[in-house]
Amino acid sequence: MSKTIKIDPFGFREYDARWLYPKNINLEGIREIGKGFGSQVIKVKKNARVTVGYDYRSYSEEVKDSFVKGLISTGCNVEDLGLCLSPTIYFSQFDLNCDAVAMITASHNENGWTGIKMGIKKA
Repeated sequence: MSKTIKIDPFGFREYDARWLYPKNINLEGIREIGKGFGSQVIKVKKNARVTVGYDYRSYSEEVKDSFVKGLISTGCNVEDLGLCLSPTIYFSQFDLNCDAVAMITASHNENGWTGIKMGIKKA
């Protein structure tokens, strides 16, 4: 039995993506976004290293785990930094010399939201 993929397209913005979770996106949708991002990353570099972190929300780790499954399915190597702040992820791109970054966070939005900040090129 296949699981339904739920991704509200209005969650995507110019610099990140945010949704009410699980109302507007589910774990299968998050995994698909991981696949999409991973597909873009490996176009830049095969066997790319991606650092990933997540925020303090009680469900962020499960969202991160689903996103990572999508990344790995494309051939990306993932370094999980665990619970951290967004600046830590951006710093990791320089300090760990990784090829891309992703942060599971809804930033300032209240509990019930989730999101992903993603980057390939260094700022």
